[in-house]
Amino acid sequence: MSNNFLEGTVPPGLGNLPDLEMYNIGLNEIVSNGTDGLSFLTSLTNSTRLLFLAIDGNRLEGVIPESIGNLSKVLSKLYIGGNRIHGNIPASIGHLKSLTLLNMSYNSISGEIPAEIGQLEQLQMLGLAGNKMSGPIPNSLGNLQKLNQIDLSGNYFVGQIPAIFANFQKLLSMDLSHNMFNGTIPREVLTLASLGKILNLSSNFLSGPLHEDIGLLENLVTLDLSRNNLSGPIPSSIAKCTSLERLFMSRNKLSGPLPNALQEMRGLEILDLSFNDFEGLIPSDGVFRNGSNVFLKATQIFAGVYHVCLRILKIIAEGS
Repeated sequence: MSNNFLEGTVPPGLGNLPDLEMYNIGLNEIVSNGTDGLSFLTSLTNSTRLLFLAIDGNRLEGVIPESIGNLSKVLSKLYIGGNRIHGNIPASIGHLKSLTLLNMSYNSISGEIPAEIGQLEQLQMLGLAGNKMSGPIPNSLGNLQKLNQIDLSGNYFVGQIPAIFANFQKLLSMDLSHNMFNGTIPREVLTLASLGKILNLSSNFLSGPLHEDIGLLENLVTLDLSRNNLSGPIPSSIAKCTSLERLFMSRNKLSGPLPNALQEMRGLEILDLSFNDFEGLIPSDGVFRNGSNVFLKATQIFAGVYHVCLRILKIIAEGS
């Protein structure tokens, strides 16, 4: 029933479907029934064989009922994102121990991540993006050692990125952007060799220098560290990130010369280092070598402060 332009409310009678294995009403125009909110989820607790539940992409309102923890013990995938859900995530979510996917993104959910989420040890994908959640990341999240994707972007999470991220040895994609994280980028993140898609830490309050361990992200395709308070030079070890295609470091406080290591990164397609404090010479080899693909917009590029932005092998150097 997904993506069928269905309107109205969830029909009654869900409690009479004990053998139901899949319930998918996602991507429709379904609304809540008056003040009942998401109470229909309580009816689904009678469906003890339910494996897949998707109510995402509708106009459902209300809070997540505590009874969500009484859903099927074999429930594997739960999609409730893209609605108008508010309130906290109930602690009972920790009872759904068979979940491999939990997506609650793009609602108005508030409060902290309940520690009980750490009991979902089969979880491979956790999506909480685009909500109003706050507080630090609970240490219990480190129990989710099967995670391959985590998206906590667009919330109000605070504190340092915890060392428990070292436990995510199967992680392919991590997005913590647009939050309020501070402190340095922990080595535990930079040593996640499994990261093969994206690491996005942009638009936070991260500070300090970049560690040489950044070169251990040799399978990463996209790295976005823009809009933070990072300082110091770009480590030459970044040349070891041989799979990198997109590198964003704009709007920080990075300084010093551009490392010659950048010209060794043959796969780079987008490099944005704009609005930093770099100075010195632009490297002349590798991606910087093809003169027909170099556009020098300003004149103060060989010494002093300048900004460099390379997009699809195009270099734009902006002078002060």
